[in-house]
Amino acid sequence: MVHSKVFECFQEHLPAFAEKVETYFPNGKNSIRVRQKYGKEFIFSFNGEKKTWRFETIDQFLAGMKGGKVHG
Repeated sequence: MVHSKVFECFQEHLPAFAEKVETYFPNGKNSIRVRQKYGKEFIFSFNGEKKTWRFETIDQFLAGMKGGKVHG
């Protein structure tokens, strides 16, 4: 899924968070990194086939990766 479509899913599922987004960046397949106006960053991932999504901090995302390290 292209990242603009992932952002549309983010807006649909989490409108209160989406209205506070300053910008977003690609984070990998079906995943974006969103930066809030106050500087905090989160990862939103969407699985279109299963219609499931995740919204997590960067530390949570990294901890969930196989062999990932938690920073911070």
